[in-house]
Amino acid sequence: VFLQKVKAEMANTMLRERQRGAAEQRWWESILRALVSKNHFAIVVDEDNTVLYTNFPVATKPEAAAKLHLLDVLDSQQQDVLRLVGTALDRPNQVVEADTVFRQQPCHVRAVHLEEEGELRRTMILFEPKKAAAGFPV
Repeated sequence: VFLQKVKAEMANTMLRERQRGAAEQRWWESILRALVSKNHFAIVVDEDNTVLYTNFPVATKPEAAAKLHLLDVLDSQQQDVLRLVGTALDRPNQVVEADTVFRQQPCHVRAVHLEEEGELRRTMILFEPKKAAAGFPV
């Protein structure tokens, strides 16, 4: 009887976690849809750099049930972005900026690590493609 109660409680906890994750994903989608231009790229990750939301399609691995990590979205050429995320982690609630190339486009990138006293920590990374100067390709 005790084991059945424990098993039921664990199942309920896992269900609540999945529902909370889905709700947070919808929350980020709504916020970013309202604030981010359609030609900009946004990534939101949790404290473990697990991707919670992107506003662009991401090629997923065959084991789609596995969580997507930030390193699955960024390629090995994005060391500058990873350094920027590291700087954002060191400066919670402050926007840090740099220039980079993302998806073969020159971009200005901003990152902010949102952290409060609780356990909720999120990092948002926003890539803003640069406009080409007159007569020059991007």
